[in-house]
Formats: sequence, C-alpha cells, structure tokens
Amino acid sequence: MDEKRFRKPAPSEQAILDRVQVILVGEDEAQLARYDALMEAHHYLHNSELVGERRRYVAVFDGEWLALLSWSAAAYHLKDRDAWVGWSASQRRRRLALVANNSRFAILPGVDCPNLATRVLALNLARLSADWERAYGHPILAVESFVDGQLFRGTCYRAQGWTQLGETQGYGRHAEDYYTAHDRPKQLWVRELVADARATLRAAALPTLVLMTGLFLLLASWLRLSGFADFVPRTVISAYIAAAALRVIALQLPTALGMPGDHAGDSLPEVLWHAARMGRTLINPELGL
Repeated sequence: MDEKRFRKPAPSEQAILDRVQVILVGEDEAQLARYDALMEAHHYLHNSELVGERRRYVAVFDGEWLALLSWSAAAYHLKDRDAWVGWSASQRRRRLALVANNSRFAILPGVDCPNLATRVLALNLARLSADWERAYGHPILAVESFVDGQLFRGTCYRAQGWTQLGETQGYGRHAEDYYTAHDRPKQLWVRELVADARATLRAAALPTLVLMTGLFLLLASWLRLSGFADFVPRTVISAYIAAAALRVIALQLPTALGMPGDHAGDSLPEVLWHAARMGRTLINPELGL
C-alpha cells in the first residue's frame, strides 16, 4: 500500500495544481492509441478496455500528460451500492445508465505532486455529466469506483467527498453482462454528483430527466415557434429544431426504456426497431410508459 505522508506543495507544484486541466480524449485514432498504450503500461491492471458507455480524460499541464482517467458503465449489481441508492431491481435496470464507474485512474511516471490526484478528480467530476449528456443524451447523477485496498487507500476519493461502502465479492466485469472471478475484493466508493441524486434514482418517476427536452423541441417545431429570426425562413428553422428534437429523443429513449447496450450511434427509427423487437420486456410502469 502507498504510505506516502502528506506534505505541502512547493510553489512550483502549486502552480501545477492551479493550472492543470482535464480534457476529454476525442475520437482521434492516434490520441486514443497513445492513451490506451499509456494506460496499459502504467495502470496496475494493465488493461484499457471499457464496457458500455464510456469517456476518457487526460490531465494536462503545459502540454504534458500527467494523469489518465476512464469512465464506463456502472456495475450491474452491487449489494452495498444498491442499498445506498435504495432503488428496486426494476429501477436499477432502467436507471443504471445514470451512474458511471471510474474504472481507471493512473498518475503517470515522473509526476510527483502532492494533491494532484484529488485536484484532477475534482476537475473531472465538474465536467463529467455534461460530457456524458452531449455524447449519450442523458446526465450522470452518481458515480462509483473500485479501489484495491492492498495497493491504495482511496485518499483522493475521500478528499472529494466519496463514501466507502464496503468491499466487492471479487468479480470483474469483462463484457456487457459477463463477469469473471479475480479473488481480489475491492473497496467500493460512491458519490452523488447532484443534490438528492439517490432520491431521484429511486423515485417513482424521473421528473424531467427523460424525454422532456426532446418532446419540447419537437412541439416547438410543430408550433413553428421561430419568430425570433424572421430573416431566416421558418421552414428551415423548424427543420433544424425538429432534427435536434428527434436526435435528443433517440439518445434518451433507450435509457428511459432500460434498453441494454450502447445505442449512442443509433437513429430514432433504429432505436424504435430495437425497442419493438424487445417487446413488453421494456414496458416501464414507473415512467408511465
């Protein structure tokens, strides 16, 4: 276990803490390849694979990569987390996408700056939900992570207000619904990203979280609410609004219905086709669907 004692940052180290940035790794193949190679080389699991919806981040200072963070789909079933949320099995199945797992966090070699992990994690959490919503059409309300207690103490999570709930049973997720035993239980840490996140996750209905944005935009296009720009043909504005509305609905509908898998690239007809094929298994009485 890392037993480093706390020390106050030197002025040069404080400059790093003040100016470090956390940026989203895009779809550039070279950048992704560099990210995966560094993660596999320097993370103790030596594996960069992610399951389900995912976002990758890099902490950067003056162009230098200092740390890597990966987020992916939450674990399907965790007794302590599910008790912490207080949701039912059906609520968990339909709302699990609103929880993200910090599946990888690596400080790169040669970086020795007190409080860097805590600072980087804070910056990442500040942008995580907005990035997720842009990519997948829904926010992140709560986060979880696993810490190997034989190697780490979870100090940065504790400093950022995370709660340690207990330990896992020693299984790792390797696919959408496939787990293998690794005989090394991990500490389970959780945190709400927004106020009353747990109350929302276990509520009888998700208030305005699901579909409302898309439905409103679609209604706006039907009502031709485009008088704010008379110099642009209303049909053009209505078409853009309708297209945006349909895209929002396509992104949010799988979460609302509890559809398994990653549907971020599907069009609305494709989402509706998949939902129709799954039939009544997707009916969600809690959302009035």
